[in-house]
Amino acid sequence: EKKHRDTKTLQYIFIAYTTIQFSHDQKRDDMEVLHSIAEKAARRAGVQVYWLACSCMPEDKYLADDVYRISDVVRGAHSLVNAVGPPGQGHESRVYTTRELLKEWGRRMWAFPEVLLSPNTHPILIYTHGTSEGEPWQKPKSKFPSEAWVDASNSRQLVGHYEGSIMLSPLELVTIAFQCLSTRPLKEESEADIAYVFMGLLRRRPRVNLSDSAFQSFSRLSISNDSDKLLERLICLLPKSTKRKWYVIDDIWDRNLWDVDPFCPVVGVCLGDSVVLSGAFGASIRWK
Repeated sequence: EKKHRDTKTLQYIFIAYTTIQFSHDQKRDDMEVLHSIAEKAARRAGVQVYWLACSCMPEDKYLADDVYRISDVVRGAHSLVNAVGPPGQGHESRVYTTRELLKEWGRRMWAFPEVLLSPNTHPILIYTHGTSEGEPWQKPKSKFPSEAWVDASNSRQLVGHYEGSIMLSPLELVTIAFQCLSTRPLKEESEADIAYVFMGLLRRRPRVNLSDSAFQSFSRLSISNDSDKLLERLICLLPKSTKRKWYVIDDIWDRNLWDVDPFCPVVGVCLGDSVVLSGAFGASIRWK
C-alpha cells in the first residue's frame, strides 16, 4: 500500500483450515503445505496476498481481542479458499475423499462464520492435499451446506439470509444459528466461542472478557444489540431437560422465542450466570 499509494487496491484471499488436518506442531511440515496451497490459490485468484491464521494472528497478549475479529477479515476478503487434507497421527492407513475431509472441516465452530460472511462474488475453492494435482473443487456458497454440513436444512437458510435471497427476522436468525452451533463439537474451556462466533454475525460487539462464562458473554452481546428482547425471551423458556446447555433453544411446551412477549427487561449480568430484571411483577397464588 505504501508503494502503490492509491493506484492499486490490495486484495487477499482467506484460507480456511482445521488443525485436525493441518497441525501447528513444528515436527510436521503441515504449515509449509498450507503456505504452498495458499500461494497457489492466490496466484490463481490473481490477488497479491493471502490471510492464513497460523501466520497472521497476533502475539498472545493481543490474541483475545483479535481472534474474535476474524469475521471482519472474512468480510473483507476477495474470496474464501478451503484447504483440506488427511488427518494426523493414527489415520495414515485410510484414504479419504475430498467430500469426507470437507465434512470434517465443516464440524469446526469457526467454519460457520467463515462461510456465512465470505463474499458472494466468487465460488468457494477447495484444495485437497495428498491427491493428484488438478483444478480445485468449486462450490457456490448456496450449495456449500449440502456438501460440508450435516444440518444443511437449517444452515442453508442462514446462507440464504447472508446472500440476500431470504430475510430472516432477528429471532429466526438467532434460533437457527444456535440450532446449528449447538450441533458442533465444543471443548469445555472454549464454550464462550459460541457467543463470540455469534458476535461476528452481529454489528455491535462488546469488548471481549475472557473471564466471562459463555452465558455472560452472550448476555452482554444481547444487551449491546437491538436484539428484539432476545435475552428476555430466552430466559422465559423452560428447557426440556435441566442438563441442557443454555444455548440449546428448546421448550417443554414446544414454544419458540417469538411466542414470548416479555414485560420485564434485563438490565444487567451477574456472576453465576444470573441476570438482573427491572420492573418484575410478582403474584401470590392461593391454592384452594
